[in-house]
Amino acid sequence: MAEDNLKVTKKKSLDLLTEENIKAALRNDKGESAELVAWEAKDFTKPGDNYAGVVTSAIVKYRQNGEETQVTYIVKLNPMRGVEMFECFTHNQFIREGHYFTVFLPEMNELLIRFNEPPLRLAKGFFANMKSTQECLIMEDLRARGFKMFDRKKGVDRAHGMLVLNELGRVHAASLLKEKYIGSDSFEKYGVLEDEWDLMKSDPKMSEMAQQMYAGSLNGSIKLLEKISGYENTVEWLKEIQPKILDLVLDLFKPSEKFGVMIHGDCWNNNILFRYDSSNNPVEVMLVDFQQIKKASPAIDLNYFLYSSFMGPERTSNLDDFLKKYYTSFSTTLRAGQMDVPFTHDELCQEVKDKLLFGLVMAMFLIPVVLAESDDILDVDSLTPEKMEEFMKEREETMLKM
Repeated sequence: MAEDNLKVTKKKSLDLLTEENIKAALRNDKGESAELVAWEAKDFTKPGDNYAGVVTSAIVKYRQNGEETQVTYIVKLNPMRGVEMFECFTHNQFIREGHYFTVFLPEMNELLIRFNEPPLRLAKGFFANMKSTQECLIMEDLRARGFKMFDRKKGVDRAHGMLVLNELGRVHAASLLKEKYIGSDSFEKYGVLEDEWDLMKSDPKMSEMAQQMYAGSLNGSIKLLEKISGYENTVEWLKEIQPKILDLVLDLFKPSEKFGVMIHGDCWNNNILFRYDSSNNPVEVMLVDFQQIKKASPAIDLNYFLYSSFMGPERTSNLDDFLKKYYTSFSTTLRAGQMDVPFTHDELCQEVKDKLLFGLVMAMFLIPVVLAESDDILDVDSLTPEKMEEFMKEREETMLKM
């Protein structure tokens, strides 16, 4: 059923991938002399890989300098066109990611190169249509460079984690360099700092649905922990915070003067690609899916990644080294750009502890996603406030079954 729904959603969205968009991406990638010959969309994702957008690929044949060749692009399309309840929410996400890859990333990379630092390890963005109901983002296909997804059912190990935290520190630091050298309003003027949660809270139905979704995720964990002795206090605590969980999460997002960077916002191993050497050791990382960017504490990304993408022992035994790796990368990048580091390593460690609730909540939210097989993927396309209770019940049963 999930695979059938995915096919229907993709079919509805593919008309956003037009020849005009393909030509624009081709020009931005290969130059004005590149002449489009033919193109076709080719799916490569499976249920559970993406939730906030339809992701497909475009195989593009083109002629340049008398020779015909081809290139493959990754394409992200808005799956919620015509779904009145979600249109504003998903449009806001495409505004964020479209500007990030076509405006912010080139600006940040230019600054890094100026200070003799390597560019950020992110895909190149070639085209973004961010008009409402026309959302289409066309990007570099990192598979051509040997990058691939990590199995989300397996917690990443120390080697993978070190690569991610090193790059995450650079991404956060680059956003501060952009604020200093391009302007503190250089994000705000594009509208990406408009919090989608504010949009949601302004709609009582959306606010109620979000609360139900978070509370329902806790409910699944409560029922699971009730089956295991020794977690009685944890169960009582989860029941206590359950009615106010949405407000607690939103409070964690508020940036402070000391802790405020442009975060990834959805940093877990489903949104991270790795390249490996001949011995299958990870040697390079690429972060993908920047639809959730916002100004917040770096501890949001750190807790999200640390508590969604590792097995417990791997995280706890390496936690000090992970935070040192992040802080070294973050501070080294800022100092290369002649900026002071806004917080110490000890202050970062305390900030991560202060935001631990976010890591816990997202871990509980993602458990069913991480473990799900194709038949277990829930159909978010048909989600409405009236169906939320049914949706969360099904999610809870799926989690307990898995």
